[in-house]
Amino acid sequence: MEKQLLDEIRELSDDTICRLTNLQTTEDIDILRTAILRRVERWVEAGVLEADAPWEDAWNLFKTCLEIHRAAKMSQEHTQNNAKFPLGRIVATPGALKALEEASQDPMEFLQRHQSGDWGELCEQDKRENVFSLKNGYRLLSAYSTRTNTKIWIITESDRSATSLILPHEY
Repeated sequence: MEKQLLDEIRELSDDTICRLTNLQTTEDIDILRTAILRRVERWVEAGVLEADAPWEDAWNLFKTCLEIHRAAKMSQEHTQNNAKFPLGRIVATPGALKALEEASQDPMEFLQRHQSGDWGELCEQDKRENVFSLKNGYRLLSAYSTRTNTKIWIITESDRSATSLILPHEY
């Protein structure tokens, strides 16, 4: 049941983000939060969710999705701020989203480092491989640790169409 709830929250999040692509104010975010909370209340009324279930977790997941959406929007302007390549569409696994939320860290912190060629906690050989891959159009990998010491990988595809935030065991 929890997986179904999270899937529906993700679907609602994606739908809402698509409709409100220019989220700029706290009021915009509150509109999204209200939409999610209304849906959760309907699930409680329908018996899909227990009244004391941790639906705030669903909201926290949505907030992290929203941060990733903002990061994607910012990456479209990749020519600014030392960006060496476009990130393309930014996606994240549920594990990476949870790790970022638990660490109270914005994904943009890691995405900007990745995009500027700071490959993080890779060995020297892997860093050299990234420099080669950047010049020759191959896949790029960075590795970082959150404040809670959870390792996060960022992978940008060779055609620069997408960048993924994942946990190593999800690869």
